[in-house]
Amino acid sequence: VMNDNGSVADLIGVANHQISMDNPNSMFVTAVAGILDTRTGEVQFCNAGHDTPYRCRQGSAPQPLESEGGLPLGIMEGFTYPTEHETLQPGDALVLITDGVNEAISDADAAYGTDRVLDYLNNISPDAGAKAISNGLHDDVNNFVGDNEQFDDITIVVIRYLSSGDI
Repeated sequence: VMNDNGSVADLIGVANHQISMDNPNSMFVTAVAGILDTRTGEVQFCNAGHDTPYRCRQGSAPQPLESEGGLPLGIMEGFTYPTEHETLQPGDALVLITDGVNEAISDADAAYGTDRVLDYLNNISPDAGAKAISNGLHDDVNNFVGDNEQFDDITIVVIRYLSSGDI
């Protein structure tokens, strides 16, 4: 249980503890958790072995939110996760995907891959909303895959940050 002063890393640490303490099959979970301050655009986040999120900013290529990160949840009880910081500017989009996106396999046995993710994100319309970005990437993955059955989930979460005056 977190108190009001807890960080996102504290939250991830509690989740890790709960998963680790009774885990006889050594199962693990990758996760990203974050808190967005809608007044300032500051994002506190913690990456527990998950795919790197991307920041999309008009006029520049998508930037991975590189972080120190940490182990997936359930690997090591007591692991200390770092809190990372990023500041979004009005209009920025934050894009989070599961590995099922870049590991989606086509009929020709090719992976969708990180390069295709970046190509898609690099070509989004500057005024595209979060739903349009998410749906468009999902459609692009589905078109690439064709009728091939997938072995992993395809999850896409997009947050478009608006200035506090737009809220």
